[in-house]
Amino acid sequence: MHDKPVWKEGHIDTFYAVVGSTGNLTCEATSEPPPIFEWFKDRYLLGNSKIYQLFNEKYKSTLQVKVQSHHNLGKYLCLVSNTVGEIQKNMYLVEGGK
Repeated sequence: MHDKPVWKEGHIDTFYAVVGSTGNLTCEATSEPPPIFEWFKDRYLLGNSKIYQLFNEKYKSTLQVKVQSHHNLGKYLCLVSNTVGEIQKNMYLVEGGK
């Protein structure tokens, strides 16, 4: 049976970090076949770099952001897809600790 991606229950969309630290955004969804996760900031597809590191598991993706300035805070987009369909959700990295 094939199913399009579905968000994991209790999915969080706001994460916290301060300038000079590292922030993690997590995107979790299930599907069959397993999903592909992609992260975007300002409509640009993100990959591993000096600022961004991606850690992907079967049903979970974590985007680690080195917050060097306020520019690294803000809205990110998590796109989850498979051969059946796709879903997307805005995620927010905001200043603060929690």
